[in-house]
Amino acid sequence: MGRFAGDVEITMATRRRVVSGERAMRTEKLAGTAPAHRTALRRNLGRNLLAGSISSPNRQSESHAILVIPSRALMPMHSLGASDEIGDLTELLELSFTENNFSGSLPRTFGNLTKLRKLDFSSSGISGPIPSSCANLAELNILLASDNNLNGSIPDFIGNWLKLTELRLQGNSFAGPIPLNFSKLISLKELRVSEISGGFSTLEFLKDMGNLTTLVLRNNQISDTIPPYISNNKNLEHLDLSFNYLHGSIPDSIFTLGSLSYLSLGSNNLSGALPSKKGISLVYM
Repeated sequence: MGRFAGDVEITMATRRRVVSGERAMRTEKLAGTAPAHRTALRRNLGRNLLAGSISSPNRQSESHAILVIPSRALMPMHSLGASDEIGDLTELLELSFTENNFSGSLPRTFGNLTKLRKLDFSSSGISGPIPSSCANLAELNILLASDNNLNGSIPDFIGNWLKLTELRLQGNSFAGPIPLNFSKLISLKELRVSEISGGFSTLEFLKDMGNLTTLVLRNNQISDTIPPYISNNKNLEHLDLSFNYLHGSIPDSIFTLGSLSYLSLGSNNLSGALPSKKGISLVYM
């Protein structure tokens, strides 16, 4: 197993030793900075000891389709906000730097990545608000931003990302409420938002959604009744509305959802009797 110092240089010879772009550099304990040369379709620098910031791209090389830096083993890096050059990678379709130890906030130049379809920075150490320039990321299908130190309000512009199918914002320090214009995200299949404080939310934004398979809205200071239109999501498998201020009765229609296998409604102010007959797939409540 090799150990290198200095900058990591990726050459075409290196690329020939990579199977699907995933293996050659993943366990080499590389040290130094990760360059942003635009030569590889997919790059995985996981399980290394990289430090510093992502360096400037080579404008004369090919553009990335996918850039991946996915490892728990990375040493603390300089502020990602200092790496504004990442905004020059305007052809990126996927960007992932999950499970790292960055510091600082998202660079405002992320707003230049207008072709992004997937952005994953879960458990990466990112803090601060989501910059307003990210309103430009209208092509996103997937945003995974869980378990960071993001704060401020959840931006209203996320409700304009109409192609979203998966949105994960749980485990941050956002202030409420959940934006009502999330109601426009009717293509969502998975929505996870939790640990919101500082403003009461309602469930009104769910009224037009019908494609959800996973809905997690745990601990968001939601003050509302459980609306029957949640049952419009006929393929719903996982529903967690626990630790809120929900009141009233539980709609019977929820218990007839044939695909629902996980239901958590604890630590609310719900009342009324549970139906005697529940969906046969429901194994937790």
